[in-house]
Amino acid sequence: MALYGIIVILAIVAVYVFFYRREEKARKLQSEAEQRKRQREKAEAEKRLQTDLDTINTYRKQDGKQPFEQYPYFNPAYFGQKDISLDVLPGFCQYPMAGMFYRNMPLSVIGRFNGCAQALEQDNFEKYPIGVYNGKGLLIGYLPKKQKELYQFVRQHGGKVPAYGFLAFGMGATRWYGQVCVAVTEQAATSVPPLFQEDYYYGKTLRELADAD
Repeated sequence: MALYGIIVILAIVAVYVFFYRREEKARKLQSEAEQRKRQREKAEAEKRLQTDLDTINTYRKQDGKQPFEQYPYFNPAYFGQKDISLDVLPGFCQYPMAGMFYRNMPLSVIGRFNGCAQALEQDNFEKYPIGVYNGKGLLIGYLPKKQKELYQFVRQHGGKVPAYGFLAFGMGATRWYGQVCVAVTEQAATSVPPLFQEDYYYGKTLRELADAD
């Protein structure tokens, strides 16, 4: 009888180990697949940016103007500099933005924006993902990881709260960078932050950006 009990226990353990290893393998494969997807997105984003830069330089060369790398035609407050001030309104908290490089965005999205912070679906990379959307409804980046309390706060307010900030671009290794102020109190979550004055280049075409002096 004792031997039978031991055999049953060993069988249960063996079944548990089998399914546990299978689940671990499935999670690993899913994680690797998502990692490959992110790498593809990053490569596509890099290609998109380089294509935009090449197109703008082609236009500028045709017009007898200096190329992009030598002429900062964008507002310098949002191009090539990181000392951008952002007033933090009562009830809002400021965060650095992340993940912009994976969004495959055109250069024309740089500048100030009024939008929202939205709680996204959890994945293997982040348990509490919060996306930042501009006024056009475009996902332009994310908040830093591990924002559990803020994630729960946003979920409690319909999944999104007001946010405003800026998105900038530099020629260094960082490329995209930005700051965003997100509503973190009850009053701010139901308010509408003052609208920024629209930047000249916001939403412009590459041809229009190339013409800017």
